[in-house]
Amino acid sequence: MSRKRRGFTLIELLVVISIIALLMSMLMPAIRNVRDQAKSAMCMQRLQQWGLIFSMYTGDNDGFFHGELGVGENSQGWVPALRPYYSGHGAGANPHESRAARDIRLCPSAKIKFRSEGYTVGSDVAWGIYSKEWAEESGWALEGDCGSYGLNAWVCNEERWVADWWEDVGNLWRTPNVRGASTIPLFMDCGWVDGWPQELDEPPEWEGEIGGYNYQAMKQFCINRHRLGTVNSLFLDWSVRNIGLKELWKLKWHRNFDINGPWTIAGFGGNAVACASAWDEVAPWMSRFPEY
Repeated sequence: MSRKRRGFTLIELLVVISIIALLMSMLMPAIRNVRDQAKSAMCMQRLQQWGLIFSMYTGDNDGFFHGELGVGENSQGWVPALRPYYSGHGAGANPHESRAARDIRLCPSAKIKFRSEGYTVGSDVAWGIYSKEWAEESGWALEGDCGSYGLNAWVCNEERWVADWWEDVGNLWRTPNVRGASTIPLFMDCGWVDGWPQELDEPPEWEGEIGGYNYQAMKQFCINRHRLGTVNSLFLDWSVRNIGLKELWKLKWHRNFDINGPWTIAGFGGNAVACASAWDEVAPWMSRFPEY
């Protein structure tokens, strides 16, 4: 006599589905964290490539960096100045840039969502893609240029004559051959193509707030792109590491940058609690990150 096989009841199926859904909800944050860590590691590998590019450029130019302030000169600014080294083409117009040449300017964690015409903001937004009209107006970008890394613009070998109108020219790092190069940021995750941070720059009030390249410029670099409370950076000694977002105020951005400024524990006389309170008041979204 054959026995009749009993199937799952509706209630049993619902229980199994509920258990699977619960397990997935528990696993998803861990999976996202692993994915973010993997993209961060890829970003660091890309920055190591940029270390080789900057090293080759300075090696070919008597140990000096490029100029960053020029207007209407396609050799001014890191994007065109270094183009021969990362794309294989000259600094001038190149309408046939390869995907690899474009991707090396993009952190893997930056969405392909660019802040060109509409000036979109956010930690995972890249700059560009520039239209032909915008590129022609800028004088340094080319049509199609984009990226999500930015230069510490204090690192540049600007012409000496700019001292006639720019009193901060003495702050520049013109060569990588300086003492303390491992504490000087060169090139990193950024919301714009470059920036000129100062110790008095305030942190972003909300996650993704972007400052100007020459006003509250630290906000350009203080972005939680990797969801880990850090950004990745290439330093002047060609080393690469991740940096705590509040640690940005402890780096030697320019020659006279005060690393014990008002956003550091030292700036509060060593009182870490008072420092944390100040951060919480201005940038509460960063309250979970450590002070420096």
